[in-house]
Amino acid sequence: MGKHARRRQSRLGARVAGTTGALAVVLSAGVGSAAAAGKSTGTPMTAAAALDDVAQAPHQAAALDAPPAPGQLALPAPTGRYRVGTVDLHLRDASRMDPWMPGQQRELMVSLWYPATHTSNYPAAQLPVSQQVLPGGVTLPTTAGHTGAPVDRRAGKLPVLLYSPGLHGHRGQSTALGQDLASRGYLVITLDHTHDSGDVVFPGGRHEVNMMPPGTHYPEVDFIR
Repeated sequence: MGKHARRRQSRLGARVAGTTGALAVVLSAGVGSAAAAGKSTGTPMTAAAALDDVAQAPHQAAALDAPPAPGQLALPAPTGRYRVGTVDLHLRDASRMDPWMPGQQRELMVSLWYPATHTSNYPAAQLPVSQQVLPGGVTLPTTAGHTGAPVDRRAGKLPVLLYSPGLHGHRGQSTALGQDLASRGYLVITLDHTHDSGDVVFPGGRHEVNMMPPGTHYPEVDFIR
């Protein structure tokens, strides 16, 4: 083999080695996630296609491992004539001890939903739950209620509805219904039953979870409520 032939072979070997190295990087860093995406889209990605992406647009290789954009959920819009305001209240009863936690005063978290005005000056309220982003990157919606917005006095005297969730439930479960009724001229009061609800978030981020003893029966729960 002549000198020039050996040089050409050496250059070819370097190119093959470089291509193999790039392919190894793609296989270890990108093809796994790209194949997973192919299962959901129905368009599988071959190693050659992935290598071509790396060669032509290196920044795309990093995108192969990028997490999916969060999903944004939405609540149905209220159907009534009024805009909606909301206020959260932290209530304490100094004369009553907590029935499930001896030594603690009875505390409740309550939300009011009502016809409101000038809502553009007040922020939209989040759902009254402990997590706003769920596993998988799903983002919970904001509500139609505007925190602290003044009552629309044109609605007149407001009928009052009390929403008490089921056993281990929480006050955020029927937000769509509550805000819709508020838009129709009702004052809707939703509440959490502390240590009966699965999770109650108090001001400052304090959480109180379910503390009911196993085997607790409904008559006892109803009496306490």
